[in-house]
Amino acid sequence: SIIDGNIVRINIPSMDEAKRKQMVKLARDKCEKGKISIREARRKANESLKQHKADGDVTEDAFKASEKKVQDLTDRYCKLCDKAVSSKEEEVLAI
Repeated sequence: SIIDGNIVRINIPSMDEAKRKQMVKLARDKCEKGKISIREARRKANESLKQHKADGDVTEDAFKASEKKVQDLTDRYCKLCDKAVSSKEEEVLAI
């Protein structure tokens, strides 16, 4: 490390191939956990919708529309997770 006035500079070596692959694996694991959380939120939302439908608070049409919207949001955010991981994977594996 180098001390330059009020700044401390630390040399960090670049990652080797094994470390890069480990980082990509970690990113994929985080993405999968995120997608599991997204699907769990979908499950809870659908259960809530079904309960409202059973109670008569929601019409069949509103139920179907809401169910489709929940699925669309789930798909959208799962794709965003995948896209973020792909982007990060390219960035990490680039030498």
